[in-house]
Formats: sequence, structure tokens, C-alpha cells
Amino acid sequence: MRSLRFRLTLWFSLAVTLTAGSAAAIGYFVVRKQMHDGIDFLLAAETEEILHRMGPHPERLPHDELISALRGHTEIDAPIYYFQIHRDGEGVIFRSRNLGDLVLPDLGDRVTAVRTVTLRDEPIRVREQYYQTYHVQIATNLEQVEQLIDQYQRLLLVGLPLLFLCSIVVGLLLSEIALKPVRAMQRSAQHISASNLSERLPVPAGKDEIAALARLLNDLFARLEAAFEQVKRFTADASHELKTPLSLIRLHAERLQHSSALTPADLAQVESQLEEITRLNKLVESLLFIAKADAGSLPLDRRRHDLQRFVAEIDEDAAALCEDRGLTFHVTRHDSGTAEFDAVLVRQVLLNVLSNAIRHTPKGRSITLGSGCATDAWTITIDDQGPGVPPEQLEQIFGRFVRGPGADEHAPGGSGLGLAIARSIVEAHGGTITAVNRDGGGLRVTIRLPHTPR
Repeated sequence: MRSLRFRLTLWFSLAVTLTAGSAAAIGYFVVRKQMHDGIDFLLAAETEEILHRMGPHPERLPHDELISALRGHTEIDAPIYYFQIHRDGEGVIFRSRNLGDLVLPDLGDRVTAVRTVTLRDEPIRVREQYYQTYHVQIATNLEQVEQLIDQYQRLLLVGLPLLFLCSIVVGLLLSEIALKPVRAMQRSAQHISASNLSERLPVPAGKDEIAALARLLNDLFARLEAAFEQVKRFTADASHELKTPLSLIRLHAERLQHSSALTPADLAQVESQLEEITRLNKLVESLLFIAKADAGSLPLDRRRHDLQRFVAEIDEDAAALCEDRGLTFHVTRHDSGTAEFDAVLVRQVLLNVLSNAIRHTPKGRSITLGSGCATDAWTITIDDQGPGVPPEQLEQIFGRFVRGPGADEHAPGGSGLGLAIARSIVEAHGGTITAVNRDGGGLRVTIRLPHTPR
């Protein structure tokens, strides 16, 4: 409900409805006034006609002759107008027959007045004009006019909600068209990651704000790509350049280890150096591996393998590793089936995840593995009984040199690159690797590798 499309549609609908409603309300009052002004004009014209019939000196005319002159005219206009004439000191001297028993009220004191009154529950527009000693009153029924105005009002009450609903439909269509370039940019942006920073957002035609935003974001991605490339080149170059001096250092340390001139204390220091050199060599190899994965040059030997046999081989190695650390290992699910993947690299993924689980699981606890084969994916879950990971760090544990809380420093691995390598291998297979905290405690790592069934 808070989406930009919803807000644009709502604003558009409200703007259209308020504008149309304001215009209709103004039109209502203008039409009402114009109709009343038109009726007043006709009443004034009819009054002039009556005055003409009365002549310049109506008081000199015999009463019967005056009444006869007025009656002939009023009978013709009786379907439209009511006529009534007062004379000072005499009262009403003439009334048109269509008035029946109605009497038009006196409107003013020696002034021309126009007013709407109600007679027999009907609106009557009355015009009164003084002519010498006579009060000439002419009226007309406003019922049809008021009905027309009421119909206009009802049309507004029904039409404005319909207009609002129609404007919502139009607003949705317009927002769909307006936001189509933004959604295209969003879809493209969702596919951009550290492994494919070369992709760019589509730039809409024209020079509007959305096109400017797309160009700005593309410039940002270009700068990020250049920065990432520099980091990857540095990692690969540094790792490669470290291999030769490390090999020489190790060679000299091994020669020194076999020297008879060393004291037991010196020999222990040399052995410690060799251990650190071995660890550093593994770190360099890991960095080179990740650099290849980042560059998209990681070779994959994809072959179809029997999943039960593959998991059984992992079971033996995992059980041995766990037993050495005082842990137990179980395979809780073992689906049959085949999948196409690089067995060496996927084995490395599972062992890296298992090593991470072993480092964080206290002695006496257990680690479990589940292998499920669906029609479109092979899913492996590895559960440990360690302390888990803070929710905000569940994604970070797959980064480089990230080590979770409570890790045993003497357990296998410990460089902080094991899960980063696992993610690189899984993503090279087109899969995903995620971690969640289990309800009963511990961490669950889920590996999903897509495959096409045979």
C-alpha cells in the first residue's frame, strides 16, 4: 500500500476528483444563478408588457376596460405566469385565474423587488414593480427549474465517486507506463552483484529524470566495478607473488630443521616456523582460489554423480573429523538420485561447512547432514549445535576473513575463508548458500544446487 505506484495513483485520482468536483460545484452555482437571472429577465419583460397594456394613465380607464385589457393578455400567458395587481387604497383589483385561491405576498414598500417564495409547497419566483398607484406582481413556478438543478446535483453526487473509480483505473495505467522504466532498472539491478558488475541498467529514451537517474547509477556501477577489479587484481597478484618467496622460506626452514647444529629449543622454533609457513601457504592458495572465482575463471569439471554414493563418501570423512573432536555425525536424510556437478569442488564446499560447524560445536554434541533431491535442485543442509550467529551477521559469515563467535582456534580451518570459498564454488554452479539460526539452537547452512534431472 505504500508503493510509489499506489501513491501516484492515489494522488492522481484525488487531483482529478477534486478538480472535477470543484469545477462541477462552481458550475452548479453558475448555472443556478444564470437560470434565475434568465427567469428574472423574462419576468421583467412580462412586467413591461403588462404596463404597456395598462397605458400611461391606467387610473383614467374604466375598471371593466382595464380588467378586460389585462385578462386577454394574461389568459395567453397563464401556462407560464401568475398575475396579480394591487392598487393603493383598494387592495387586489386583478388576479389571473390560474392563481385560484392563492394570493401572492406583498414584497416591498414602493420598491421593485424579486424574491422566491413557497406556495402550496412549490417554489414561486415573484417580481413586484410599482407603477403609479398600482403594484404589478408577476410570478412563475420554479418547480421544473429546481428539479433540473436537483438532477444536476444528484448527477454530481453519483458522478464524482464514479469519476474517482475511473481515475484510479486511469491512474494505475499511467503509473504502470511511467514506472515501467523504473521496474526495468530494478530487475537489472537485482542481477548485479560483485561477480557481474559489468552489467548496466537500461537507460530510457529521452532526457527526463528517470533517464538521468539510470545514467547516474551506471556511472556509480562503473566506479564500483573499477574498484572491485583493482581489489581482485591486487589479491591475485599479491597471492601469486607470495608463493615463490614462501616456497624458498619453507625450503630453507626444512634444511635448517635437519641441521645437527641446532639445539632442541632452536629445533622447536623452526618447527613452529614451518607450521606457520604451512598455514600461510593455505591462506595464499585460498586467496588465489577466490580470485579465480571472482574473475569467473574457476574451471568446473561437471559430471553426473550418484548422490547417495557421494554423500556416503562424505559421511565417512565427516564422521572421522567429528570423532577426532569428540562429536558425533549423522546423515538424517539420504535421497536417491543423480545430479551434475564438480565432485571435487562440492566436496570442498561440504568439508568447509563441516569444518566451520565443528569449530563452533561443543564436545559431546552432534552435527547432522541432510540430502534432498527434487526435480530441479539438490539441497544439502548441515545443522550444528553451536551458539548460532547474531541475526544481523547471518549474511556476513560468508564474507572473507569473517570468523563467527565461539570458534575453537584449534579446530580444523580457522582462516576465515572457508565459507567464502564455499560460496564462490556454489555460485559458480549457479546455486545458493544461506544460513539460519535453528529454533532449538545452533546454525543451519543450506546449500542449493540446481540441476536438470536425467
